[in-house]
Amino acid sequence: QHIRQLFKDQYHNLEPGHLVAIGGTPTSAYCITQNLADYDPERVEGSVIHRKLLQNIFERLAQIPLAERIRQKLLPPGRADVFLGGLLILMEVMDVLNIEESRVSDRGLRYGVLEELALDLG
Repeated sequence: QHIRQLFKDQYHNLEPGHLVAIGGTPTSAYCITQNLADYDPERVEGSVIHRKLLQNIFERLAQIPLAERIRQKLLPPGRADVFLGGLLILMEVMDVLNIEESRVSDRGLRYGVLEELALDLG
């Protein structure tokens, strides 16, 4: 509820559009949906992840205690303790923007800024 209210208060005037999610949460979530045992940046970059799949992942992993998620290596090293929080944030952003899917980028924020600048100049 806190995350939802924070985004509604801060970003209530954003218009629905396209979302490009970057970072470990969306890239890990995509790998989980595709059953990718080994991370493949070429498959991840530009992929699409759906809100319903994020919810399914959250519900499944939330049932598993943190120690068990780590022991079973269900997530990349160092992600097990922050992944569910990241999923909640991503899902709430999608809800506030009223979108059902997001692109996933492996490249990071600087690439998006450069692309936006290029579009503005072009």
